[in-house]
Amino acid sequence: MSWTVEHHRGGADELHHLGLEAPGRTVLVMELDHAAVALGSTQSDAVLDPAALRSPGPGRDPRAVTRRHSGGGLVVMNPGEVVWVDVVIPAGDPLWRVDVGEAFVWLGRVWAEVVAGRLASVDPPPVVHRGAPRHADLGRAVCFAGVGSGEVVVGDRKVVGLSQRRTRDWARFQCLVHGRFDAEDSMSVLAPHLTTGGFGDRLRARLAGGVSQAAALATTLLIRACTLWYGELVGGLALAALVRKLPPADTTREQPKS
Repeated sequence: MSWTVEHHRGGADELHHLGLEAPGRTVLVMELDHAAVALGSTQSDAVLDPAALRSPGPGRDPRAVTRRHSGGGLVVMNPGEVVWVDVVIPAGDPLWRVDVGEAFVWLGRVWAEVVAGRLASVDPPPVVHRGAPRHADLGRAVCFAGVGSGEVVVGDRKVVGLSQRRTRDWARFQCLVHGRFDAEDSMSVLAPHLTTGGFGDRLRARLAGGVSQAAALATTLLIRACTLWYGELVGGLALAALVRKLPPADTTREQPKS
């Protein structure tokens, strides 16, 4: 089975609401052109501080708000600082797993290999989390505060965040990797009831670990690869491990910004 690779550039809301289905195995590499906050599908708007969204501070643009079709906590996304890739597989594909938690694992392994491949060395190495979620209550507020099945960690720091939307006919995995992670970026957009008291202290402490310097460097290289002109780079660099482990994409399409 072959892969179709697409490149899309635009605002977060536009990119999150592209057609969800795909005719077969598809990789969509998203290039963000404006700062945004993406809420999980069931997250309430009440988790946000509207004033902070309008005035995020020196050097930052106002943040648009969008809602993912997949679950989990919010993600702050800044142009040029994230790798955002969606992967779609049809039901019946050899990669399809009925168990929702296990469905992430193959993709987590691919990302762990991608990140490790961009590093000269990292100790401990990237690993794929399996089993029960860790820090689940914090992760329901901010995605990168928790760790779920299939997600990639370096030590106790999440490097690759994954979420999923599925029907009987297809599964769409949303993948995000930070090249730069600032805990205050996430804390600053939250409503006061989430940033104060015991919960706020635990959330801030959890996010303060951020992404390890080595992993951030690896991700920066991925970002540079993803924002170059596409052709063979999408399949050859941004998803190098995917292409090595599975049949290569036979079609590459660029989707210009409208």
